[in-house]
Amino acid sequence: DINETRIRQNSAVENFRNEIALLNVRAERHKSKCKQTEEEMKKFLEDRFTGHTLTELKNLWHEDVTHEESKSLKKWESKQIWLEKYEAEFKHESFLKPPRKYNESKPTGDSRQQDRRGMTDNTHLQSISKQLNRRRMNPKQFQNNRPDERKSAKFAHN
Repeated sequence: DINETRIRQNSAVENFRNEIALLNVRAERHKSKCKQTEEEMKKFLEDRFTGHTLTELKNLWHEDVTHEESKSLKKWESKQIWLEKYEAEFKHESFLKPPRKYNESKPTGDSRQQDRRGMTDNTHLQSISKQLNRRRMNPKQFQNNRPDERKSAKFAHN
């Protein structure tokens, strides 16, 4: 139905707008937190040091902050490139393409899982058989033991 589709599209757009608003609020909070930290550090240094030492420590602080900011910018530049590419190609996403045709001669995931289950069961039986041969246990005793009791049964019959 066209009306349902339009409602879903409007809902998706509104969700994106809400997410963007939340991200902007977080960004502002982080900016103010960084400014507060910088002011606290400046006050801390000015309360304890003077002259040349104060200048050197402020320079070291500034260099360290600048270095961390440049690392962060490099990290986000690569993500920005990916986001811009995604935004440009979004209208060509797979949900607008016709559904993929499947090769019916190949088994589906369910049958492969069943084959693996059968193989696992067979492997489990083989391991039980090996244990019986090694320990010379009575098969009926082994069968009656629950998994948590196997260890005690194994030691009892050695």
